[in-house]
Amino acid sequence: MSVYNINMLAHNYLNKIVIFKNKTGCIPQGTQAYCVGISNGYVFLYAKQPILGTNNIKVSIDMIKKNCTIRSH
Repeated sequence: MSVYNINMLAHNYLNKIVIFKNKTGCIPQGTQAYCVGISNGYVFLYAKQPILGTNNIKVSIDMIKKNCTIRSH
């Protein structure tokens, strides 16, 4: 991935709130999570409510693009 793409991803997702518009696997619809990191095509999130016993979740950037809305806090 180019430096441009990494910077663009960081600008679009890092330190922002991710809201899941649809149920996605084990992640319920309406889940809100804070983006704490981006690496190797994945976004690392801290969910407001635990999912499968943890607040830390890792999802692909493609899943975020297809199923989520992004907002500033």
